[in-house]
Amino acid sequence: MLANEDNPFHSLEHDQDPIMIAARRQSQSLSSSTISIQWRYCSEGVFPSVHRERTESPLNLIALGRTGDGKSSLLNDLLGHQAFKQKISAKSQTKEIQSSEGFWAPLHPYMHNKKDFGCPIRVIDTPGFGDSQMRDKEFFSLIQQALLDAANEKGGIHCILMVFKITTK
Repeated sequence: MLANEDNPFHSLEHDQDPIMIAARRQSQSLSSSTISIQWRYCSEGVFPSVHRERTESPLNLIALGRTGDGKSSLLNDLLGHQAFKQKISAKSQTKEIQSSEGFWAPLHPYMHNKKDFGCPIRVIDTPGFGDSQMRDKEFFSLIQQALLDAANEKGGIHCILMVFKITTK
C-alpha cells in the first residue's frame, strides 16, 4: 500500500462513496503489483518511441451524470452504434445498469474494426441523477453496486466518465 501522503485515497469524506471505494480498490490493486505504464494503442507518429501493448481485454468505462445530459448518447458514439436507448427527456430513459462491448476507433468511420487503430471497450450505462420522478435513492443503490461489481471484475474500472451537458448550470 502506498504511504498516506502518496495515496490520494487515504482520507475520504465518506467511506461508503462508491466512486472512492472503486478508486481505492483499484489503487490498492495497482500498488500491489509492478506495473510499467504503456500506451495501449495509438497510431504511428503520435508516440513513436512508446511501446504499444496489444491486448484483447477491453478498457472498462462507466458513465455517470444527470438525467438527460447525454450519457447513453456518448457511449453510443464511443461504440460506433446504438447500443443504448437515448432520448432528450427529464425522465430517465435508462432505468437499470446496462453494458455493451465494442471496438473504439478514434478515426474516420470507414476505418472502424481495424484492430491497429483503437481498442476494445466495455461501456456501462447508468441511470441519471435528478430525474423528474425523483428516483435518485432507487438509482443510487444500483449505481453503487455497478461500481463495486465493475471494480471487482478482471481489469477493474479504467475510466469513470462524468457526463455534463454544456448548458447545465
